[in-house]
Amino acid sequence: MSRHANSSGNDYSANDWLDNHHAIKSRIRAELVHSLPIAAGSRILDLGCGTGNWTFMLAEKTGHTGNVVGVDRNRETIAIAESKRKLHYLRDSITFNESEILQFKTSEKFDSVILFNAISYIRDIGGLFSVIRNLLSPGGSLYIKDSDLGTDFFWPVDVNLYHNAMCEIEKYAIDVVDGYDPFCARKLPKYIIENGYTITSTISQSHTFVGPTDAKEQLYIRENALMISEFLKKIGHAELSEAWEVQFSKESIDNIFTKHEFLYSMTEFIFQAKLPSNS
Repeated sequence: MSRHANSSGNDYSANDWLDNHHAIKSRIRAELVHSLPIAAGSRILDLGCGTGNWTFMLAEKTGHTGNVVGVDRNRETIAIAESKRKLHYLRDSITFNESEILQFKTSEKFDSVILFNAISYIRDIGGLFSVIRNLLSPGGSLYIKDSDLGTDFFWPVDVNLYHNAMCEIEKYAIDVVDGYDPFCARKLPKYIIENGYTITSTISQSHTFVGPTDAKEQLYIRENALMISEFLKKIGHAELSEAWEVQFSKESIDNIFTKHEFLYSMTEFIFQAKLPSNS
């Protein structure tokens, strides 16, 4: 099983990994949910909901008259989400379901379908959009968010090393980690348009760190950097992987976090899409 995999085998989906990311980015995530044109009382479907971090934020957006359904394939993850739900003041407006996204079925229609950091795991893109088409109410919106490893910016690093590492990873992209596509965001406009949807709005959110960073921030940044070294190992570039990893090592007295000019930034891309009215 690869780094940060959950019990279903999804890489970068372990509960502690997801919760650390959510904690570090909680402020900008709250700002994102606040900015979404989702009305009170809306019916929301959160596909690939994990432990419910987004689900609960969406429930607070829709209020007690709304209804939010979270779906995830991992039994352990759903159990954690359900335990959180029981203690939440909007618990009667939230439901969790254990299901593969492509196999999820319900007679209910939703005003909005949320797909945050989930499409990068799905290979049957056409099947995914077909499932969503059957779940959306007429005039409903699809919100897709994902990241792209190519937008991660680390400084100061060996520029030639970074260039060589990214070039090698891009050659293998979608097959690097059991179907996880680290360059998913750049493909989202193509996926959306090819499957008959119209993009109605776009948002990008960058999260930037400068030194000095605390222990939790360093963990978050280091783990993102180690994704690159892990990808390199998987495609047979152990030497390149080791050279990249040492720049972030806690054992190295010359690691990136000790530099006065330290800077790290990552960007996520959010697309709102709708089906044409005649669909």
